[in-house]
Amino acid sequence: MNPHRVCERMAATLLLISFTLCSWSFAAKPDAAPTSTAAETAKESPLFLIKVDGKWGYIDAAGKVVIQPKFDDANGFSEGLACVNVGGAWVTTEIEGGSTTVFRGGHWGYIDATGKFVIETKAAEVKSFSEGLAAVKIGDKWGYINRSGKMVIEPQFAIADSFSSERARVSLPAEGAKKPEDRPKFGYIDHTGRMVIPPKYYIAYDFSEGLAIAVANDPVAESWKADWGFIDPDGKFVIEPKYDWALPFSDGVAAVYTRDQRVEYVDHTGKTVCVAQGPAGKPLAAEGMGLPWRGHKEEAREFHEGLAPFRIGAHEIHENFEDMRMHGFYYERGTWGFIDKTGKVVIPPQFDWAMEFSEGLAAVEIRTETRTPNPKGGVDIGTISKWGYINPTGEMVIQPQFDSAGTFKNGLAQVTIEGDSWQDRTSGYIDKTGKYVWEPRK
Repeated sequence: MNPHRVCERMAATLLLISFTLCSWSFAAKPDAAPTSTAAETAKESPLFLIKVDGKWGYIDAAGKVVIQPKFDDANGFSEGLACVNVGGAWVTTEIEGGSTTVFRGGHWGYIDATGKFVIETKAAEVKSFSEGLAAVKIGDKWGYINRSGKMVIEPQFAIADSFSSERARVSLPAEGAKKPEDRPKFGYIDHTGRMVIPPKYYIAYDFSEGLAIAVANDPVAESWKADWGFIDPDGKFVIEPKYDWALPFSDGVAAVYTRDQRVEYVDHTGKTVCVAQGPAGKPLAAEGMGLPWRGHKEEAREFHEGLAPFRIGAHEIHENFEDMRMHGFYYERGTWGFIDKTGKVVIPPQFDWAMEFSEGLAAVEIRTETRTPNPKGGVDIGTISKWGYINPTGEMVIQPQFDSAGTFKNGLAQVTIEGDSWQDRTSGYIDKTGKYVWEPRK
């Protein structure tokens, strides 16, 4: 089996597991772009995570080591601080139908841009600062600390997300839950910890550009039919929950999947701005399976810098995951291109995968078929997958050469090179010319 096929199977499997475990928290949630007054006024540190000999540190945009690799786990900087761990380790733990690897132990704290600890905690898990607060897990419950390290919202939540639009998505512990309807429901708190929007949604997202995705009904109780819409910070549906799926706001619009299987983009009032079209000028046929995280035959994603990736020609796949004791069905393959805010194609579908534009460039994947003679006779057919970067005209400005590639931020993008096994995977950073400022290393 070719490596990319293995990755696709693993991705589909992980999505299925995540859905089961998170009870409609939608683990495959796209990255939001929260509007944060505190984040806008705080000085961001243009430092980048690196890993050397199993330890994490930070470099600047020129590739100079600013904070020596000495942490056992670490996150990027947010609002001038980064959460890091000393003494923890990755361990294998059993889950329903299999096992997974999680980070456990050690001591978590927050460092400044010099590498100095400014907050030390006794938390089992921590999250980055947003709007002046950070979620921390004490025991089995989450609360929030301020930039002085003081607990300002006492630990009481089963799930707690970062703040955006002065709201944080949370769920309360489901004590003695035994029935499907007992699974977690999500609500939103303000900076004081007050539950501004009661926990009543089985599916809900973080706020993005002042609105949050929420599903008005219980999809499990209604044969997996979900009514997706958008609420404001007071919990009022300002965009009617009438869609099969919705993606967070970005660039002033949000993608919604309609009941007649089209992809439309709406503004903050719910007014349709454009309809996503394919190369023939017809609306995309967003045929799905009623379960949006398993994909659509044709689909379109969020806008970034005026362009949005879209896909056509995906194939429906049915597969038994014997090791997971479940049956998976999803859409895979197809080709990706980009549309503009009129819904028209500006970069024809030609890539095997495409990421969003960031700082004028977008990572795209190119797969090439390989043929290797089999010692027993015949030819083994496989696939080599490489990532490169295009500009807004579709020109390949950084040739496909990486095994995976991220978006650009502060002038750099993280890329990876695979080894003989996942443990041998290495990562580095490139600039916008494709030149390494930090060579890939373990």
